[in-house]
Amino acid sequence: MSKRTRIPGPIVQDQTLGNTGLRFKSGINRWRSIDVNDGKWTLMDPNNGIVSVTTTADGMRIVTDKDETAHRWHTGSTQNAGRWYQKLKTPDGADLKWGDFFSIEFLVRLHDMHANTSDDKSGLTVGITTSTVGSDGASVWVGGHLFFIGTASDAQLKMYVGGTDGTSNFADNDCKGAHFVINHVINDDNDAGGDSAEEAGVRAILGTALNSSGQATHPNNATKVIQQDSSQFALTEDVYVFVCANHSTTGGSNNNPDATWKVWYRLNVARDGVNPTYIPGGGSSG
Repeated sequence: MSKRTRIPGPIVQDQTLGNTGLRFKSGINRWRSIDVNDGKWTLMDPNNGIVSVTTTADGMRIVTDKDETAHRWHTGSTQNAGRWYQKLKTPDGADLKWGDFFSIEFLVRLHDMHANTSDDKSGLTVGITTSTVGSDGASVWVGGHLFFIGTASDAQLKMYVGGTDGTSNFADNDCKGAHFVINHVINDDNDAGGDSAEEAGVRAILGTALNSSGQATHPNNATKVIQQDSSQFALTEDVYVFVCANHSTTGGSNNNPDATWKVWYRLNVARDGVNPTYIPGGGSSG
């Protein structure tokens, strides 16, 4: 008896099989909450600056040591502040590589500052980097920071955006969070080192300060864009996402810095990079 060839019909979006929470319409990427207590994150804290972190529906409550304020992520050639990290995964579940054409967004919101309502300079950094995130030394990175400033009881935040090649910053009385966009990672013709190895570069990073209602703050402070000129990443290297609890300057803390943050990220990946197939009639490539 000959085998019959069966062509399956389309899988409709309102199907009843499978986990509906994992089914997405094409072109929609949802925010993923960052919880460093979910068992997927590795802690690297060479100077024991992180006292504790607990997670609730309000976010991650992070307490750091007031006597370990000299350790940094956002300045200098050594990143030695405490941080959590993990490999980024593509929507297909594979390890994301710097050679993939992708962009990533971070959303950070301050829920509450529990201690040091004076000028303590503590804060949070989010971004992407390489496997060097797991060692006490230099890391090439891109991302954004929020640090407490001011002496008012209503805590103010100062926003930095950038990476290894430099940062731009400003403060706004209404800033309670930020939206960072690393846009985009692409194979770069300005390969560093003068060798034949192809590398990826990040051309620009955007940071938008947000108020407590999720609106961009005053127009003169709402957005900063900084170009990254020389940061290069090997195409075959894995991409790591990190969250770092650190300080913008030394000192300023009367008690251990203690604040609750909500953090999300959203990853966009094109399987066919910037070389998609043109399909007459408006079809989708990739």
